[in-house]
Amino acid sequence: MTSLPVGYSPPAALVQAVASLGERVTVGDVAAQSGLNVLTVERELLNLATVVNGHLEVTQEGSLVYRFPPNLQVALAQRFWQIRVRQAWQALERVLFYLVRISFGIILLVSILLIFLTILIILTASSSRDRDDDQGGQGPSMPLFMVWPRMDLWWLGWDATPRPHRPETGRPGLNFLEAVFSFLFGDGDPNWDLNDRRWQYLGSQIRRLGGAVTAEQLLPYWDQNPGRDGADDAILPVLVRFNGRPEVTPEGQLVYTFAELQLTAQDGPTTSVPSYLRELPWRFTQASTNQVLLVIGLGGLNLVGGVMLGNLLGDGGIALQLGGLVAWVQGIYGLLMAYAVGFFAIPLVRYFWIQRLNRQIETRNQQRQAHLDVLQAPDPVLAEKLTYARNLAQARRLDPQDVVYTTREDLLSQELSSPVIPPAE
Repeated sequence: MTSLPVGYSPPAALVQAVASLGERVTVGDVAAQSGLNVLTVERELLNLATVVNGHLEVTQEGSLVYRFPPNLQVALAQRFWQIRVRQAWQALERVLFYLVRISFGIILLVSILLIFLTILIILTASSSRDRDDDQGGQGPSMPLFMVWPRMDLWWLGWDATPRPHRPETGRPGLNFLEAVFSFLFGDGDPNWDLNDRRWQYLGSQIRRLGGAVTAEQLLPYWDQNPGRDGADDAILPVLVRFNGRPEVTPEGQLVYTFAELQLTAQDGPTTSVPSYLRELPWRFTQASTNQVLLVIGLGGLNLVGGVMLGNLLGDGGIALQLGGLVAWVQGIYGLLMAYAVGFFAIPLVRYFWIQRLNRQIETRNQQRQAHLDVLQAPDPVLAEKLTYARNLAQARRLDPQDVVYTTREDLLSQELSSPVIPPAE
């Protein structure tokens, strides 16, 4: 048995591909499903078979099929402590990220509470001082929450007054605290897995076309300006990754064959592939319209309250007189105002940045669409290339009855089960 390096664990993409494909796979099956390099897949499948007691099957033509236990991921988790640690860290990471997401909403609510509680304390103290100075006055000043009746309840969504229903357009299950983070920072790159999807689509498309393609058939998944000039040069990385081989047509054009991707051990049809690689546009937020309005309202309330508090604090004399919470808020007033201003500055900058990104994404999508349009209405030269590639396509399924040797059984028993041909005299 081959010894593996200390700390080794199989690539997650390869394990996921094998688990989704089933017990019997070929190198081409896994490479097309995962988008990994063919040579990497070949090496890692041998390693994976070693550590989970998998088996090799050899067909009459000498092709290899890898057979793995059905509970592959469970077997790996028991075998590798690195995988158990990675699974535990992923669970912890989700919890930590959720806490970070809701922390900005909690800070907003705490900031509003501190600001208006401090304003109330200052106004109450000023009202008491006025009564002491002028007994014949008109009485105490009206508290702030009476000046703005129901304002706090309205922004928090607790107003009992019936309002017209607004359709919810955000992501289901996004609560208010998550909506604050989504408004400030968005919900992440929608194309975070673009490169993985690109290679998976390319591998699956080559497999679907029988392992023989032209460069033009791969360009809808690549990034190149419209036009066929340099198409063969552009897809050279695809040849390297999937071990492609160029073939010259009688007219001197190039088509490419991928021998490993022509072999499969799967029963069902090939995986469907989008007609071209489409990048998703960035969204400003996945929060619903009502949630966005609520977040903007609370942010505005926080900003206005901060400005009012700044006017009341003045040069800090009132904080020295009252002390306690007022003095503490005076000390962090800069942080409160920085948060209040940044609450709108960050989304504003992000909005214009998203517009720029989406224009670039739309341009790339249009370029890939243009490559697809060329295939749908090919000129005579391209039509000849496509015909030649179709003639080279020869996807072959490796059935269990084609197996002549498997590592599951010892060699002697397999030789005895084969028909014995007497030697010629």
